[in-house]
Amino acid sequence: MCKDFRPPSLLRHFESPDEYTGVFGWLCGYSADAWFLDEALGLFSGKTHAQRAYEGRICMAMMLDPGAPQLTMVAVPGLAHLPVISSKLLPCNLLHAKVAILAFRHGTDRTRWCIRLIVSTGNWTRQSLEDSLDLAWRIDMASEDIEGGSSENRGDIWAAWDFLNWTSSHFDKALLSVFRDDLEENPDRFFERIVNLAGKGAKKRSRFFDNRNESLLAQLPRLVRKTSPVRRNYIAMGSGFYEKATNNAVPSVLQSITDSLVEDGLLTASADKNVFVNPEECQAIADSREAMLRNGYSIYRAAIPQYMRVQDKFLHAKFIFSANDRSDSDYCGSPWVYLGSGNLTKPGFTSKASIGRGNLETGVVFSPGDVYWGESNECPPQRNIRNLLPIDWDDHLRLTEKCPLHPGEGFPERETIYTAPPVSWLIWEETDGGNQITIPKEFRKHLRQSLLRNMEVLDRDGEPCPKADAHTFQWLHERPRMVTLSWPDEDNPCQSDIPLVDEFGRLAATALPQLGLSEAWSILANFPMPPDGLEPEDLQDQPQSEETTANSCDASPQDAGYGADYPVRKMMQLVESIAEKQTAIDQPDWSAWCNRLEQCLTQVGETTTVSLFKKLEVDPLSPLAYPSFRPEYAETADTLEGKRYEAILRKIKKRWNMVRVTGIGEIR
Repeated sequence: MCKDFRPPSLLRHFESPDEYTGVFGWLCGYSADAWFLDEALGLFSGKTHAQRAYEGRICMAMMLDPGAPQLTMVAVPGLAHLPVISSKLLPCNLLHAKVAILAFRHGTDRTRWCIRLIVSTGNWTRQSLEDSLDLAWRIDMASEDIEGGSSENRGDIWAAWDFLNWTSSHFDKALLSVFRDDLEENPDRFFERIVNLAGKGAKKRSRFFDNRNESLLAQLPRLVRKTSPVRRNYIAMGSGFYEKATNNAVPSVLQSITDSLVEDGLLTASADKNVFVNPEECQAIADSREAMLRNGYSIYRAAIPQYMRVQDKFLHAKFIFSANDRSDSDYCGSPWVYLGSGNLTKPGFTSKASIGRGNLETGVVFSPGDVYWGESNECPPQRNIRNLLPIDWDDHLRLTEKCPLHPGEGFPERETIYTAPPVSWLIWEETDGGNQITIPKEFRKHLRQSLLRNMEVLDRDGEPCPKADAHTFQWLHERPRMVTLSWPDEDNPCQSDIPLVDEFGRLAATALPQLGLSEAWSILANFPMPPDGLEPEDLQDQPQSEETTANSCDASPQDAGYGADYPVRKMMQLVESIAEKQTAIDQPDWSAWCNRLEQCLTQVGETTTVSLFKKLEVDPLSPLAYPSFRPEYAETADTLEGKRYEAILRKIKKRWNMVRVTGIGEIR
């Protein structure tokens, strides 16, 4: 019955829709790990770990509870794990909400986009996939849905973005400003434009809700009433954690949920009440079983759906399901579902977010549509409620007085670990006097002199680097992708790993390998996509290219211009190909094209072809400055695009050591 049914895992929800590519996303959560997020960003961006490390750009911003350790851009290229500004300013006990909004752009039609909202009960970890019973709810909204699309979807996206945007105000977002550029719609700007378009005109009707102003419980009846304002005679509740022991009374949160729904006319007083638990770790349920049984609650072990084909998983999902059950029908009448981050505890469900009392939580309340109890073989598996939620009513799952229950250890405590350092990134510079790391100007005016004096960059041996001045540290090793910054905070020593920005504006990026002309053109020709099958690690290890090998002979300058494979001809073919490619670049992609052009031409600077032009004292790139070799919007320096392009050509000329050489066709 379930052999053809297998819903997507939490990880697969990050995968781009067909013909779309992920551009930028925001997510928040209680915890995350590098394995899950690296896989997720690969599915989202369509780029491998190595390609993202080579690119050195941010495609996702993440906010976690301050107790979660830092995930660096070395561990997960493309991810910006934003630190909380101060744990004292985060107005909640724990940041426990698990929400993601992802923005995608169509591969060929730039006017088309898609935005996705994910609400999860599970953390962004490998454990959630492999060991936990968790749930996720997702909606997609495309640009063509703006007119006539679901108003609920628009309201949900707008409400979720309002929540994430508010949460981000408590985190240091400075790292996202590294890539802001007037010539380009940066990924995070694209995201904001799309989410505003998706939510424009949205009414306050939303299935998504949070507990910033009211507890989840206080809002529950209102949201249930929107699905259908009728009484139901069945309710199921499940949670990874319950409240602490309650002296053999029905746990107060469970009782409050049922009482609230009964009082609002949404549940019958005699309803069948089921609670699903982990028998080995169910907190108050273990001590309250007798009281619960006396008050009409049945306790079940959380059920593992058949499609998972595993024997053991830990219930981590937080859910409530209610419907009408009739003896003459397999149909679930007027069903609704709550799922979200809020455990059925006081901090998670009956308290609003506040320091020392309530966690910051989110969830959704929605109608699952036509679903069935699953007691009939005529029910399709994707509509069987037992495949959609970790519930079942087989006798072996029912936990009677004879079945042992254990309270377990409860929710783990942890201290604040990751808060904002005084500097979000550092700049790598190679000078005639050696390599150095500098503090960006953006941060200098805000740093106290006493802090500057005591701030240190640690070398790879953990020792302080020599200082050239108050803002500059000398680096005596090869360029790292990140460095450890050390500083005092109220006389307490603090450390954090800080990404470096290289001369190309890349963040925590791998070293650019030397390329031959053919490899460089392969990368340029593939723009805006990453080069197929071309990994930075492979480039560093591969033998000399045909171009490099062919030109390693001692050809004289007089003979160099003849033959299809000679350097001058190959260089001019490259210039012609670049011109043909770039005159067709769309204006929104121009800044990204300039970045790639600068990098690729820098990477061929050590080839024998470029060396030959140095000997000839001729600049082979000079034709690229002609208006006919440039798109109309960048033909001259009168536009920002043209000014940016000419600055790139000057940089390449300087890196190739050709500042004083003559352009093709020029007379000295």
